[in-house]
Amino acid sequence: MKARLIILIAVVAFTFACTDDSTPSFKDELVVEAYLTEGATLSLKVSHQVPLDTSITVGTDDIDGLAITISDDQTSYQLQSAGEGIYFSSDLLVKSGTTYNVSFQYKDQVVTGSTTVPSSPRDVTQSATSINVPSFGNFTPGSGSGFTFPDPVEISWTNDDASYYLVVVENIDDNPTAINDFGGEEPPSRVFRNEPIQSDAYQINSQQFQYTGRHNIIIFHLNPEYAALYQNNSTSSQNLNAPQTNLTNAKGVFTATSSDTLQITVTSN
Repeated sequence: MKARLIILIAVVAFTFACTDDSTPSFKDELVVEAYLTEGATLSLKVSHQVPLDTSITVGTDDIDGLAITISDDQTSYQLQSAGEGIYFSSDLLVKSGTTYNVSFQYKDQVVTGSTTVPSSPRDVTQSATSINVPSFGNFTPGSGSGFTFPDPVEISWTNDDASYYLVVVENIDDNPTAINDFGGEEPPSRVFRNEPIQSDAYQINSQQFQYTGRHNIIIFHLNPEYAALYQNNSTSSQNLNAPQTNLTNAKGVFTATSSDTLQITVTSN
């Protein structure tokens, strides 16, 4: 499912240094990446940390032989290894409102984490189902005519508890047509997004669209630990040395999302 793949784009790289007194010493803990999606089966990735100090020897233990358990209030599921640190369960279907716990042992430490699947976005609306975006290629300098941009498309939902939401827009055409000439440069991404917000609306400006055709507008309901990844993903040395995690005895994130999807058609003249 494309919505599930898009959310993984925001994974933060966990790297650690140990070059000065202000930086914590390197500890051989694993990195866990798990994004539980309502209505989908579960997958989880485990990897070794990569220290900034190249003189440090990273862990070489087998990460494909871990006994990883996911449990809810009623059932425990033993994850299966797919190799390269990927684990999955085809029996567990993620449910909204359910709290899931992860647990496994690495060396002499037990790694644990917990997350609750948020509810699907409620009362989602959009102000338009189509939008016409002017092309710069149709502008003639000195003609006296300018661009007339359409009103932004407003996406709204109910948010009565100040939850975090993320809006992702993705062109879903097989061969999308660019609105403007890239001039031989690398074409822009077919996907764009906002940062997590705690409001109940988001405006999509026409200039954000780079391609004509069909687009999915995916509204994700996020947990705070997922939103914290964005807050942590900066260039400051403090954030680099102490990345956000909601796991015990591991780095990374064990979190959950739910989503709703709208569609909009983009044209250009």
